[in-house]
Amino acid sequence: MNDSMVLGLLSSLFGGLCVALVTYLTTRKRTAAETRKLEADTERVRIETTKVFLETKALPGFASSEGRLLTGWVLSESDPGKYEIGIDRTVRGRHSPAGYLRSRPNAGGFGTLMQMVKAEQYRGKRIQLSGNIKTTAPDTSAVGLWIRVNGRKGEILRFDSMENRRIHGTTRWTQHHVVSDVPEAAHYIAFGLLLEGPGEARISDMDLDLVGSDIAATATELLNADEFPDRPVNLDFNID
Repeated sequence: MNDSMVLGLLSSLFGGLCVALVTYLTTRKRTAAETRKLEADTERVRIETTKVFLETKALPGFASSEGRLLTGWVLSESDPGKYEIGIDRTVRGRHSPAGYLRSRPNAGGFGTLMQMVKAEQYRGKRIQLSGNIKTTAPDTSAVGLWIRVNGRKGEILRFDSMENRRIHGTTRWTQHHVVSDVPEAAHYIAFGLLLEGPGEARISDMDLDLVGSDIAATATELLNADEFPDRPVNLDFNID
């Protein structure tokens, strides 16, 4: 092999390596950008979901239409027509079939299978909403139980939607729960199963029970306007 052939071979190899390197860097850059966009979209949906949950009274019939109700349950959605609810009698838990919440094509925002009860018998007590949940969904979707305690004027006293522990992707039957205190000022309690994005969530053996103080509360206490301090606190960060 003469020198010109060696140089040609080296040149060809070097050129191929350059192309591969450029392709790798470009793909990595694009993947990183797509990842950032996905994270931004996920955060946007999370914020929008929380906003809707906190601002709407979510009364039965909210964003629902005829033929999409179950006895005792209602479908509520951020974008009507994107989700559906029903009963799967081929699946049985300890005592009952499974309820399901699933997306329709091009689903966006969120849907929830929910109901409401009067708070009277729960006032001054701690309650736990639990259920066995199975999901079939992409990792970008999110599923969770949620509970919200409202006062007489609709003010939100407690709220938890498993925001920091949502269920993602396809999962087997697993027990999940949310726990909330019910203040004396409580008027009604809303609760249900949430699905953000495409996919399906099924739930069986759902219970709303009284629990003791040994079970930690997960629902956050939300301040009313008259409970805020009169002036800023610890602006210099000198207090732990």
